[in-house]
Amino acid sequence: MSERLKGVAVPLVSPIDADGQIAASDLRRLIGSVRPHVKVLQPCLSSGEGWKLSDRQWRDVVSVTIEAAPELAIYPGILGQAASDPIQRARVAADLGAAGVTVKIPDLTALGPHRATQTLKDLAERCPLPLFLYNDQEIADEERMRALIDMCRLDNVAAIKESSRRPAVARRLADEGVPVSIFQGWEDCLQASGKIDGYALALANLEPALCATMLAAPDAQRQEQIVAVSQRYGLFEEEWFRGIKTELKRREVLETDRIV
Repeated sequence: MSERLKGVAVPLVSPIDADGQIAASDLRRLIGSVRPHVKVLQPCLSSGEGWKLSDRQWRDVVSVTIEAAPELAIYPGILGQAASDPIQRARVAADLGAAGVTVKIPDLTALGPHRATQTLKDLAERCPLPLFLYNDQEIADEERMRALIDMCRLDNVAAIKESSRRPAVARRLADEGVPVSIFQGWEDCLQASGKIDGYALALANLEPALCATMLAAPDAQRQEQIVAVSQRYGLFEEEWFRGIKTELKRREVLETDRIV
């Protein structure tokens, strides 16, 4: 496994032009605006409407991202229909030069904790790239918590974006000494998550410097500022990515705020 990931990760939005294709120039400008303050880029996640991207759109986003920021760690998301068999897209990501891929953890309710862990273990063993796990499921009991800990101890797992919106989960992972990097995925849970490796925040599309400053020196006043800014941009709404695109267009980072 490569060096432990630390810093701010950006789940990039996916700019779309009038023909429904990836607006490459917009994406390059967006990456240029965040790259001085971040260490990881995660294109094609939920903020990038990754579950809706076609194979061509997904490949274009990943290719442009890697070309635009070769010095950063690129972990494309594999969501939607492709997540039923992510190995094919992981192979494409590997060919393009990605550092790894981001995948959601298997459904703990549908499969149960033991089977979900085994499913992820099988994927990690088959995947040609390291996995950046993405958890947005509720971790409300010890059995699920132990499963999440076990998942973070699997070979070929590099990091986890912990987005259950319960800061105690990130703190528990840190207390257990899991060998992967722990990233908090919710803007309103940063200070309460304690000492972790990084943040993976939709807000970083807009305010990467603020996110990086919070990570370096977390305090209550800065946490309140981040919550207020996130609310202003609608980041806690159902279609938070729409608010990000609208603001980026207003700032002339993007020429288009179309939704995928």
